[in-house]
Amino acid sequence: MGFLRLHIADALATLLWNYDPETLRAFLNMDHKEFKFACKEKDTFFFSFFFHRKTTFVRYVTSIAVMSNGDYKNWIRKDGRWIPEWGLLNGMPLVPMDDVRHEQREKTAAEFGKTFAGSLILSKRWAANEDATITLTYS
Repeated sequence: MGFLRLHIADALATLLWNYDPETLRAFLNMDHKEFKFACKEKDTFFFSFFFHRKTTFVRYVTSIAVMSNGDYKNWIRKDGRWIPEWGLLNGMPLVPMDDVRHEQREKTAAEFGKTFAGSLILSKRWAANEDATITLTYS
């Protein structure tokens, strides 16, 4: 499927632009040292997530019934490329940290990012929804 080629950066840019183009501009503006975007469903069993950028470090957390709870981190390089750092699923590392090479951890975190990216875009999480609360802060 085509959406499997997406990366989490693609989904975040799409999400923020469709929510409000100024929101994407605020995220990309590195003069804002911190940026937070959260979507909380009234029925958290279905879907909740947040993105938090602090300078060039991006964390995204999900709570999706089908996918369980995830916590993933990426670095944004000066050239704009996102480097997956690591991830947790239900509080446990996606892969054992002590016996798997760093490249494998990055690959595993990137694979989840692609799956999460596809679900964000396919479900149009930026669309108005009376059952969801979106909060946005940056400074």
